[in-house]
Amino acid sequence: PGDGSTYATDFPIYQKYDGTDDGMATAAFTAGTLINDMDCMIAVRRDNNNLPQILGLYQADQTKYFGVVSDASPNAASTFGGCGTPTIFVNGVETANTRGDLFDAMPYGEWCILEYRGLDLSAWVNANFGNYGSPYNFNGGRGDIMLYPSTDSTEDKDAARQYLADYYGVTLP
Repeated sequence: PGDGSTYATDFPIYQKYDGTDDGMATAAFTAGTLINDMDCMIAVRRDNNNLPQILGLYQADQTKYFGVVSDASPNAASTFGGCGTPTIFVNGVETANTRGDLFDAMPYGEWCILEYRGLDLSAWVNANFGNYGSPYNFNGGRGDIMLYPSTDSTEDKDAARQYLADYYGVTLP
């Protein structure tokens, strides 16, 4: 990318992270590169319920994260930390901010479109996905990750969601 980010690999990230590799990609940047009021849309599939998993992004020092799903329901712990107070959607339907609610909304073995809207990423200095560490290792497929300002048009967001749904076989309400 032309925004000063660097990746830990020397090939396009989409060629390696095709939904089956549990490796880790890292984008590093100065604080303030990302902004307050961002949205993230990720196509994701959990392949089992064995461990709590982080389906979203996290900072390398693990102080900031979003997208943690439980290994069981109920679980009242928050799905995010250090990223403001975003609103969470699964397949276009608003979901409560608990790991148990995310567990219930995202059945394993099925592709889902996970969205966090209104993220405050202004203090983040890197973004990672994949191997958060024990016990939060992701086991499943991850497709496209879209990160954009919350001020983007509703039509653009709807089109992106529909594109991901069509591509990954997700039925939206």
